[in-house]
Amino acid sequence: MPDSPNHIARTKSARLGHRLFLIYASVYVCFVIANAFWPHLMDWTPIGKLNLAVLAGVGLIAFACLLSLLYGGLASRAEHRSIGRRGKHES
Repeated sequence: MPDSPNHIARTKSARLGHRLFLIYASVYVCFVIANAFWPHLMDWTPIGKLNLAVLAGVGLIAFACLLSLLYGGLASRAEHRSIGRRGKHES
């Protein structure tokens, strides 16, 4: 049923997932461009013996984990809201 609360929650979750993926992909493209056109910047060691390439790579992984937690929380909230609506519609 296209207008069911469950379908609406899935659609919202899918749209949110696409947006978060585009955000991550944009950040990743910036990382790749920086490595391709300014590789000397990646040799810079701002913290101890860790160069910027390693720090940026770890940062990308941490950012992906953060986005996945954000997605999980927001998608779960949308699903719970749809269950609440479904209960109101069924009464």
